[in-house]
Amino acid sequence: MKNQKSKLSILLIMFWLYTPYPLPCVRLYAEEAALKKAKQLEELILLNPKDAKAIQSLDELSEIYFAERQYAPLIEFLRKLEKINPPGPCDVPAGYYIALCRYHQLKYLEESKNWQEYFDLGNVYRQELFLETEKLAEACPAAPSGVRAQALNWLQHKAQNDAQAASSLAKLTELVDNYLKTNPQDIEVIKEVADSLSKEEEPALARSTYNIYINQLLSIEKSPLKLQSIAESALKEGKVSLAELIYDRYIELVKDSLAKDNLANELTAVIKQFAASGQDKGNDPLYAEKLFVILKEACGKSYFNQELQYLRAYNLERLKEYARSAEEYAGLVTDFPKNIYLDQAEFKLGVIYTYILGQKELGLGYWQKVIERNSALEYVTEGLYHKSLINQYLEDFETAGAGYAKITELIVQIGALKNLSERVLERQKEIRESRPIEYNLKTFLDATLSRPLDTKAGLELLVSPFKVISLKEEEIKFSLQQLRIEMGCFAPELSYLWSGDLGSIQPQPTAPEFTTTYKAPGVKVVNLVVLGSSGVIGSSLEMVEVY
Repeated sequence: MKNQKSKLSILLIMFWLYTPYPLPCVRLYAEEAALKKAKQLEELILLNPKDAKAIQSLDELSEIYFAERQYAPLIEFLRKLEKINPPGPCDVPAGYYIALCRYHQLKYLEESKNWQEYFDLGNVYRQELFLETEKLAEACPAAPSGVRAQALNWLQHKAQNDAQAASSLAKLTELVDNYLKTNPQDIEVIKEVADSLSKEEEPALARSTYNIYINQLLSIEKSPLKLQSIAESALKEGKVSLAELIYDRYIELVKDSLAKDNLANELTAVIKQFAASGQDKGNDPLYAEKLFVILKEACGKSYFNQELQYLRAYNLERLKEYARSAEEYAGLVTDFPKNIYLDQAEFKLGVIYTYILGQKELGLGYWQKVIERNSALEYVTEGLYHKSLINQYLEDFETAGAGYAKITELIVQIGALKNLSERVLERQKEIRESRPIEYNLKTFLDATLSRPLDTKAGLELLVSPFKVISLKEEEIKFSLQQLRIEMGCFAPELSYLWSGDLGSIQPQPTAPEFTTTYKAPGVKVVNLVVLGSSGVIGSSLEMVEVY
């Protein structure tokens, strides 16, 4: 018998491998297994509805039916559960799961665009959801099921954007307060409410509710290591606000008890989870900077090695806190004169001081240091280019021409530095023919060299990703975000003047974004000026690192 089963299994595998449509068969088999498991759970729940494990089984049962989009069988079972030996509504809240089922069903009808059922039965489903949640919240105001029901009630009102959303939210906060007065053992329901508030963009309420949850957690859990583990889990789940609040409490607990070395290691590990490293945007660069401040105050500057000093400077750059970023890059250069980031840091300091902070002479000085060190061709040539460009703009054509000529001498791998070569040839032609600098670029220089760049003016240029590998020719997207212009009822007509190292693409003036690639390593500087009917609205720049 055992051999026959083995042969049958092999035959089934061979069938799936060699038939032209194996995936639907596998899917059908998985669906059958899931629905079989659901029936087993139903029998288990009905056997003893008052058992403490009934709620856990109901959660598992609901997840199966939701995953399979099987809403009617779940409703049918829950109605049966209410009638057969019904437990108290606060113990095994079948009504909550009925409402939850309708919530998922309504969302699925919208996502799948099943408008026939949505318009024919949507109001029926909504009314059933509101009826069940209101009934449960009224019957069990100090029970987890009542709080969960009211949270679901609010989520549906908010989804509909109706007039009852505000009162439903007020009712939810009231139930949470009432629940706290019962000295609850199940505090996960508080976290669930906070998660919903955070997801639905109610940050102030979410934060206060998370704080309530953490206070309850601290009354139960005293171990810093356990708190650290909970914070890490929250971060993995994408609950950044919760993770930050728990880490705050964790740091408060260990700050005065750990030796400096250990505290510095702990803070550094947390910082790296939130900072913008370049490989990703970071979970929250602003929170990382808060921890950098704590690290420096608690442990001292000596605990910042060159990697950590660079990370702080880079993190501030990504926050567009350019003045503070420049301070940290300058500190990196001073404190670690042979650091591996030296050319990159000084080149960026040249960009930041010249084009953003309005301190041209200081910026030119940093580019000159890169040029004189002559250790990395991509930074030497770009430093020369920017110095020559400034001289050309100031009409010192002799110095500018000499700089451009030097670049052409240094460039051996013309193919690798094609973009730079093209820009240099264009600048040389402008000087030779007594023409002004190309319009987009000159407009940017006019806007930035006359005064510091206003990074808070609402014109924000973003880049994604921050770092790429040139050999892979990975795509990089530059896009304008959060442009706020008061123009009455009319949409303004805008022009987008892109300039700088644009890579493989020449974006159109009608495009507020573009995607490009780079073949040569180095820091690529992309400039943007936005024009409206009245003239320049604002300017910005962004830097991306190519390796």
